[in-house]
Amino acid sequence: EIIDISKNDYFFKTNISKFNSKKLIDECNSIYMKKKKEKNSDYLNNLLDEEDVLNNKSILNFATSDKIINAAALHLKTYPCITSVQLWLSKKTRELKGSQYYHFDQIHPRQFKIIVNVNDVNNENGPFVFIPEKASKKLKSSKNWHKSFLDSELKSITSEKRNIKRHVGKKGSLLFVDSSNCLHSGSRIKKGQRLVLMIQYAPFHSVKETSDYAWQKISKIFLDKGSNNYLKK
Repeated sequence: EIIDISKNDYFFKTNISKFNSKKLIDECNSIYMKKKKEKNSDYLNNLLDEEDVLNNKSILNFATSDKIINAAALHLKTYPCITSVQLWLSKKTRELKGSQYYHFDQIHPRQFKIIVNVNDVNNENGPFVFIPEKASKKLKSSKNWHKSFLDSELKSITSEKRNIKRHVGKKGSLLFVDSSNCLHSGSRIKKGQRLVLMIQYAPFHSVKETSDYAWQKISKIFLDKGSNNYLKK
């Protein structure tokens, strides 16, 4: 199966089982169990570090597998670079902030992002929510596209239910999405918590977003592993 999100409004939903990566969920949960008692004060906490990547090969193998790299290259139309890998733990907050508001990512005009639900995700525990590319295009072409949007500013778009997509599903449910072109938000927890694995790919010449300095510590691991896999046919 060839994955081409460019032909599907810049997103595609599937399941981790399609990629022979069932151990991925177990390894992510193992990392969570070791770190869940650490002090996490913010609404969105990355639990992944260099040691986790080295000790849990399924994350590395999945992120650099031929099928994934080829899908990223097909959408980006160039050599893809893994620009971020994080295990996000989201918790309830009193008020919205940061990426809980609708926004476009700004790393590059195109990107390829993977979001894997590590636990069951429903409408109550903060699913990744996005507006497909066609409906997002009007806002992307506006002068203020780079800012965060209030829900009230999007009523003309969100009033049509077909324009709102939520990444809900059992653990292992997987989403490919271009979050540079699909307006999105996440971690709006009403109750419970959410655990997802996020892997981001961008063109090799893209400018790194400043919000992810921690990634610099573990990027070389993925580059060493995956450099020979790019654009394999």
